Amino acid sequence: MKRTLMVLALMAIMFGMAAATETRVATFGPASIFVDDYTDIYFLPAAALSYPRLIAAEMGNSFPVTSDYGWTYGSAAVLFSNAEQTYGVVGLDINHEILGADFFNDAINNINTSNALPALSPMGYDLVVPAPDNRFHMFYARKMDKLGLGLHVGWAGSSSSYDYSDTITATATEKGEGSSSIWDINGNVAMEVNENTSADLAFSLKMQSFSSKYDYTWPTPPQDGATIESDGGMGLDIGLRASYGMADNFALIPVIGISMNSVAYKTSYVDTAIHAEGGKTSSFGFSGAFGGNYKPAENVTIVGGLLVSQYTETIEDTMGVFGVGVNTEENSTFTFPGFCAGLEVDLLKWLTLRAGAAKLLQSNSGKYETTAATTEYSSTDAPYFYAFGLGFKFGKLAIDTKVNNNAPYSLGYMFSGIDNGGMAGVSHTEPITSIGMTYTF
Repeated sequence: MKRTLMVLALMAIMFGMAAATETRVATFGPASIFVDDYTDIYFLPAAALSYPRLIAAEMGNSFPVTSDYGWTYGSAAVLFSNAEQTYGVVGLDINHEILGADFFNDAINNINTSNALPALSPMGYDLVVPAPDNRFHMFYARKMDKLGLGLHVGWAGSSSSYDYSDTITATATEKGEGSSSIWDINGNVAMEVNENTSADLAFSLKMQSFSSKYDYTWPTPPQDGATIESDGGMGLDIGLRASYGMADNFALIPVIGISMNSVAYKTSYVDTAIHAEGGKTSSFGFSGAFGGNYKPAENVTIVGGLLVSQYTETIEDTMGVFGVGVNTEENSTFTFPGFCAGLEVDLLKWLTLRAGAAKLLQSNSGKYETTAATTEYSSTDAPYFYAFGLGFKFGKLAIDTKVNNNAPYSLGYMFSGIDNGGMAGVSHTEPITSIGMTYTF
């Protein structure tokens, strides 16, 4: 299931759609790649030209939500320009996840939870790398004839430190510090070929780093200390999306993308009896989609299409921090065919219904190589996803909600009597799992 989520995240990055916690696009599921939304600005920053005066807020999943990487309280963004867009559109966002940061975050989480590294300090403090949970984004977009140019710079980081002293004997002291950061430099060119045809080309370059160390001092030897830090690591995403209008109410939309990522670590110890370790994890992904956006009526939008993707992760880490602890580990997932569809219906002037579903046929394979043997495996699965939500509009204020997928079966605690938890840990008491709001001015 985790690998399936990674594949969907890969599609999200390369197709320029928002992360899976964005409310409106989450209700379409993978079919949201065929829908335009303000959240495109996180990979297609030129899209800000279509939303020159906007305030937006996302409240995450079941606000507030906690994850392996800290507390997430949603995000807030503002885009601004004068009426003529004389100087373009500028924007600022606080706390939105960096698209594609899951790979880096997973690597940090594996380091922090690994039992393979002899990093336990004498005072009981582990080498812990803080999660990059302090996040900011800046946007700039400008129209130049039939071209739209967009630039997006995102940053996430965190730091921590401690200073421990033995106040009883006034002898032993220990100091430690850790930090992590990820920069996302993202550019986008949007081209309007004619009235019915447009195309977007975007790239994203990620620079990632982390470190953690402690120093332990005692009046007499031995002294102790350890360090773990990044040993290179970056990410690159390239995506192309086009729209060809076959008619006033129907457009064909092809999408392709490539994604690469890598994270490596190395350690060092004051105690020379402990050998330094190191490891690396890297990934390569390709995704493609072909579908359409159809409006059979003014108040109805239907989207859907065919998906294909290839995702491969390679691990070289005999310590088993990133993998199982063999010389080389390779895991691949090939998705074809994948089908997705989404529906948006304006039931009333103030009420909108949205729904989305996807069916994926996946082939999984892997290979583990040691000095003594090579092990290979393969399997197939066919995951199914669905989601639905409601939108409310009051003048220039729009409120989007994603309904708990389990709600139709439990209707919340008042009707079902089922307390929080339910099957597989799914909450039955929360009818709404995500809320997003936008206001145009």
